[in-house]
Amino acid sequence: MRVHSNPGDTVLDFFGGSGTAGEAALRNRRQFVMRDENPEVVCVMRKRLSITGGARQRNRRSARREIQPHER
Repeated sequence: MRVHSNPGDTVLDFFGGSGTAGEAALRNRRQFVMRDENPEVVCVMRKRLSITGGARQRNRRSARREIQPHER
């Protein structure tokens, strides 16, 4: 994340899975847009990325968070 993007950049992940890219984006002060076609996985992402506290909370306030199920 740090090597291939700059703080404030937006990271796009169209195969969001468990939200690893979103978590890395938050930790490195990037915005993110994530999608996945599995609604259950989208719930996992939302839960994972709603963790609050410490530096993550400060980063989360400035992050543009979009997690959407992919529609066929």
